Amino acid sequence: MTHEIAVRRLTKLWLFAAIFFAAFAFAQMLAGKYGSDSAIPFNWLSAQILPVVGLILAAIFSSPSNKWKTSTVAGKKYLLALGASVVQIVAILLTILIEPVLELSPFDIFDKTIVLFGIWQCVVTACVGGLIFDGR
Repeated sequence: MTHEIAVRRLTKLWLFAAIFFAAFAFAQMLAGKYGSDSAIPFNWLSAQILPVVGLILAAIFSSPSNKWKTSTVAGKKYLLALGASVVQIVAILLTILIEPVLELSPFDIFDKTIVLFGIWQCVVTACVGGLIFDGR
């Protein structure tokens, strides 16, 4: 697989996830789930998604050489970036879906998970960045 194809696949994954989670949070906000604190879930979600999406968008809008675009990506780097991304997206989804089962408010869940997600976001961003900037 080429670098260009690998970045396109990660782009599709992250943009789909970002749109899905934003629409889900927006629907919950419209339903009144968060009361007057509707910015909090969007702040939490932004911290989970925007670093990687920003990195990917920077890669898309940059002008890599044709040599980089057509060069073969290291399979392990792609799998690491993809795997870390999938873990992040699934963890966000599970955090949102588990909230009704727990006896915590969504605000407590956001507060209790933000540090762990922040650490993992660093790993995901490093993996995706390593793939994007490899050989540029």
